[in-house]
Amino acid sequence: MTRSTLPFVLTGGSPRTELDPGRLDSSTAMQGARFWAGKVAGSQAKAACTERIAAVWRDPSRVAEVVAALLPEERQVLAVVRRFGGTISGNLLGLELQARGVDRERKEEPAFRRRRTTNLVLGLCERLALLKEPWYYSSLSYGGGRRYPSVTLPLEVAAAAPLDWKASAPVERSPESASQRTPAQLLVDLEQTMRALEAEGRWKVTRSGALPAAGRNRLGKRLPLPPNDPLEPPDTVALHYALLSALGIVTAEGAEGRLEPERATRFFHLPLEAQVSEWIRAWMELRLWHDGLGRVPDRDSGEGSPPVEPRSMKKAREFLVWALTRIAHGPSDWLDLETFLLDLYVAAGDPSRWFFGQILSWQPRLTAAAGKAGLPAGPERSRAYWMDEDGVFAANVLLSTFVHLGVVERGRTGGPSSERWSFRLTQAGQAVFGAPEAQVQKVSDRAPCLTVQPSHEILLYLDSADGSAVATLGRIATRQSTSGMVQTFVLTRESVYGALERGMTPAAIESFLTSRSRNGLPPNVQTSLAEWSRKRDALVVRGGVALEPDLPEGQAAMRGEAGGARLVVTSDRAARKRAKELGGTVEAAPFARTWKVDEHGVVSLAEPSSLVARARLRRLASFTAGSWQITSGSVRAARALGVTPDQVLAWLGAHTKRGVPPILATAIRNWAGGRGKVFLGDVLLLQVGDEQTFDALRCSERLRPFLEGTLALDCLVVSARGREDVARILSELGFSLDAAYRVEPNRSGVP
Repeated sequence: MTRSTLPFVLTGGSPRTELDPGRLDSSTAMQGARFWAGKVAGSQAKAACTERIAAVWRDPSRVAEVVAALLPEERQVLAVVRRFGGTISGNLLGLELQARGVDRERKEEPAFRRRRTTNLVLGLCERLALLKEPWYYSSLSYGGGRRYPSVTLPLEVAAAAPLDWKASAPVERSPESASQRTPAQLLVDLEQTMRALEAEGRWKVTRSGALPAAGRNRLGKRLPLPPNDPLEPPDTVALHYALLSALGIVTAEGAEGRLEPERATRFFHLPLEAQVSEWIRAWMELRLWHDGLGRVPDRDSGEGSPPVEPRSMKKAREFLVWALTRIAHGPSDWLDLETFLLDLYVAAGDPSRWFFGQILSWQPRLTAAAGKAGLPAGPERSRAYWMDEDGVFAANVLLSTFVHLGVVERGRTGGPSSERWSFRLTQAGQAVFGAPEAQVQKVSDRAPCLTVQPSHEILLYLDSADGSAVATLGRIATRQSTSGMVQTFVLTRESVYGALERGMTPAAIESFLTSRSRNGLPPNVQTSLAEWSRKRDALVVRGGVALEPDLPEGQAAMRGEAGGARLVVTSDRAARKRAKELGGTVEAAPFARTWKVDEHGVVSLAEPSSLVARARLRRLASFTAGSWQITSGSVRAARALGVTPDQVLAWLGAHTKRGVPPILATAIRNWAGGRGKVFLGDVLLLQVGDEQTFDALRCSERLRPFLEGTLALDCLVVSARGREDVARILSELGFSLDAAYRVEPNRSGVP
């Protein structure tokens, strides 16, 4: 067992570490400066106050001294924010502080008399120990719970210890039946969805990046049917597509979707627990797929508004994940579902409503929700309605979605009229929700997980499979089964051909099957692989091939070796002679270079083109506005028909007089799918003409914290946050900052 290296699953984005004067008013800046730097005789302007605060923040010893003077409850608030990575939503902050008993209301005072400073979070924000989001505003706190802003912590403090879940007691006896999926099963589903999308090449998407109905139908036909299980998440095709999109493996560009092979490779080669952590974080961000509802209408496509607002859905998901992170720090016991939901209602304090009358795919019978309409107004009625709607949503997440994602195991006790459901975290769930404190068992990355049978069937054992094995097997074999801990794939000539076309070598295929198989490679399978590879490589290119036309009756066919119903293999000389006799067109060899192509892709024809030239032109260009032009659409259409970018450039080179402009050749490769990457943005440069001075500045200990590296022989890259510091230091060193930058002019004809 080793300590987990995974991040806390609820870690927010990167916290702000600098003050933005534009987000501060003068009074807040002055109050923050007095808190951090004390009273000073000097300017009280916002800029001066901000600079005094920043000076303290740059000194860790002064920061520790100020933090130590805070109240214990205030230090605990800062520690909670640090546990979440330094930035936390108001929803999660309220849950954490309530669970830890921090920042309780003063019950002896009426609500209208309570000052904002009785709220520890707002008090810390006023002193700039926390930075709140600018759109938050709440002058008073009413009702049973507080509203908190989303905040960020610009300081380095010790993180709070994790909370455990002491509310729900374990079930008295283990469930009679249990259902569990391993994370590798979802990896197989995602990989197969990727293969189906890869066959599409590029596909249409809505403005929100979702698949339209036609695309979903095509994708569903390419994938095996899921098992007929009422607890299976609704519309798993849409779920897997949404997860791939949230992981960045599928992206949308305009009205088209495309795969990102580099991101897919990176993801599938991560350790298994890291993959699970990433798709749980991706699930919390899903907008176009909802738990218990499946795919929801995409408002951008004119289908109507989603039944649940994305912000409410994210808040509900964060709440459930927060509860599971606490469960992961306790014993791995079976928990009764309904008891847990009741405890979840209490843990929410003033529970928000996420669902109002939505009919979800799975409707468990919850005793606490029975007869809700007949209950008198009050806490019991409110709880019953919450259980019947929001509690059912939580049940769908736990026993349907999370079981499908491989982090929860589902249990069932009793018959149809007395069924009782329970759940517990799987080993992967314990690792993900308990990180970074959890102890995980290190799994071998390349353990044997296959059995190759003489019938060319391959059994994949999901309890020991990893992402690398799943991705490679999906490239070389076809999936046959969709459920169970052992799934069946089959090696066929077509699947092996496809793997070879995608760049795998015969030796790599054989090495993978041999190293990951538990029983080795059967001799007949090894022979089949060798034979299929030889046949693919044994392509014969024949010259002097003539296609027999529809000849008038009585005309003799061309003499030669028959290569098909209307194909004759003969010598080049005989083919030309016979074509002239029949009045056919004889193409010149080599082709006449009659095209001119400019950087815009416009093709100008100097004289009538040959039959082959015209056929190629129609394949790689489109005719619009009275001229032929090579566009992104025409290149993608050619690529869909098997014409590679190298083939396009070869055709252009064979027919153009002056060759293809380099920028157009680059564009053609980009349009065909190999998109080049460039950087276009703002970079802060420090340019030094003297070589000795340049080396002195580059090696300076004073400047090193603010330099990010060198861009050229005389240019240093300065971090944006260090501009003022670098300017100050250079001035102190006697440099003048009014020199003009020098750049080499762009000379025509110079590459």
